[in-house]
Formats: sequence, structure tokens, C-alpha cells
Amino acid sequence: MDCPLLAHPAIGWDFDGTLIDHPNSAWMHRFIHMHPEKEHVILTFRTHGYERSMFDEMQHLYPGAPSRTCFARVLNIENLAWEQVKKTELLRQHGFRGPFTEWERYYMEWKGMTCHRLNIPVLVDDRHALVLPGCRKYSIEYIHPDEL
Repeated sequence: MDCPLLAHPAIGWDFDGTLIDHPNSAWMHRFIHMHPEKEHVILTFRTHGYERSMFDEMQHLYPGAPSRTCFARVLNIENLAWEQVKKTELLRQHGFRGPFTEWERYYMEWKGMTCHRLNIPVLVDDRHALVLPGCRKYSIEYIHPDEL
């Protein structure tokens, strides 16, 4: 089977549930090491400083995992967007049934929009419900890590 990532010059990578804590994480690490010619970019929903521990965690869990230098960029969503979505999640847990809020739409479109802005044609992410709206809107190919 051909790897669908080989066709792309740049790849957007999710972190939690993809580069770590997924059965194919080690495979993805090898791919990143084997293809330094590709622009590898991490796009994460981690915020409030939690994003700063990613590489320490990855190295701890997977010795030999890609270091920060393997990635052209590491981007995280804004703290305010995360906070607003978490507030709405709490309301929904307590019965709020309205349509998606502006913040929820932004959150679900952020990775696709960011890939589009940076000319990254593909996103690898385990949480399709949180990224497919943006991938579809901005014509970004979506790949679940199970497919690798």
C-alpha cells in the first residue's frame, strides 16, 4: 500500500492522539525522520502553556521521537478560543441545545484554516469531528492516523 503522505510537500500533524498515544505514533515518527524534505507542522489544541511540554512528553514516551528541529512550525489555537469552547461544552453538558456558537465553529475550522493559510495540503488528526469542518471548508485532505 502506498503511503498517502508521500504525495504532499507539507504535512500538518495533530499531537495528542496522533503523534503520541496512537498505535501508529512510532510509525509517524519514523516517517518524519525519513522525510526531512517535507515541511512538518504541528497543529494542536493545547493551550495555556501546556503546549510547551509536548516535545519532552514525546521524547519520554518514545525515545528517538522527532525533536523540535524536525518541525518547521508548532502552532496552537489561541487561549481565548479554547476557553470559550470549554464554556460552551459545560453548557451543553447541562442541557444547552442551541446551534454551534461562533467560537465552536472557529475551533472546528482552525486547523483546516491554518493549513490553508500555510499551504499545507493534508492534516493527520485523530479527532475527525473537531477538524473535518475546517478541512472541508478549506479543501484540506484529512487522514486519520488509523489509515497510516
